[in-house]
Amino acid sequence: MSSSDMDNPLSAQDQEFYNFTLRLLDASSQIRPLVKQRLQKPVNQPKLEHQKPTVVPAAVSVAPAPTPGPAAASAGPGPGYGVGHLKAVPAQVMPVFVASAGVGAGAAAVVVSPLQSAPTIPEMAFGRTKWVKYFGHVGPEPPLPPDIHKILKSRCPFWPDKAVEQTHTLTLIPKTVNGQPFTPTLLGELVKAPKGGGHAVPGYRYFWEDALKEHGGTPVERSYWVLMPRDVIPGSSKKAYSDQVQLVASYSQKIKIEYRMPNLIDTATSVFMVHADTGVRLLPDSPCMGTRCLEATQGRQLWVGGFGSPGLSVASNWVDAAVPCGAVPVRKF
Repeated sequence: MSSSDMDNPLSAQDQEFYNFTLRLLDASSQIRPLVKQRLQKPVNQPKLEHQKPTVVPAAVSVAPAPTPGPAAASAGPGPGYGVGHLKAVPAQVMPVFVASAGVGAGAAAVVVSPLQSAPTIPEMAFGRTKWVKYFGHVGPEPPLPPDIHKILKSRCPFWPDKAVEQTHTLTLIPKTVNGQPFTPTLLGELVKAPKGGGHAVPGYRYFWEDALKEHGGTPVERSYWVLMPRDVIPGSSKKAYSDQVQLVASYSQKIKIEYRMPNLIDTATSVFMVHADTGVRLLPDSPCMGTRCLEATQGRQLWVGGFGSPGLSVASNWVDAAVPCGAVPVRKF
């Protein structure tokens, strides 16, 4: 338990659960032999109806026993042990299996219920499997929304005649790659030599030196998913950055879904991963196209695009109409 937890009094429910756990442990904080024996011993129960087995983890909730008397409570769980070590998980409202722990008069019922399985990774996504195939290990893959397949099949908010899966990319932005913090600089090195038949690229065609110093080593704080349009959204090219931000906000308000301007790492990773997997270059150099990002250097918003055979560019576009500089907003999961 943390020091802050130690200072806070237990609620009545926590105290009741804590007292129950004491009955299961001996003075050295080990499970009592009788408890082990009873839990391992088959219990005669009515035959359960056949249910399809599940491979997902199970949630276990323990129905608390009556509060023990002073003698049982005074035995204590041993030094260094606290109620924070155990958590009660509410059972799901679904068919369950019930088994009796059978520990004397204060027996507890252990209820095991299957948790909702995580959604499968869509085929069009660049997730952990593809990261491992082309570049290396990226650690745990965060879950996607349960309705991700519905989201991908829904009408695109920017090109209503198409589905989201036709107009967007879905890319895992990892916290680490092969144990190294994932940064824009590391990304530029990785894409030079993908494994598993991936399409290579020389990295960055151009990375403004001042921006590279300021943002090139910025690590990703946690792994997440980015859903990003494959092109700049309609009406966003050759406009001031403030106007592009307002345009994205108006789309979000209209569809009741939050899109926002991308981070540098969001755009660069999504574009590079599509190329590594398929050889297709988004935000190309002919005709030249790119998006502004949230990052700025010397008061200038950074621009990512112009992806050609020499690589991807990260520059500053201080003249709004100098190149087709649009907006490619993202959703993050």
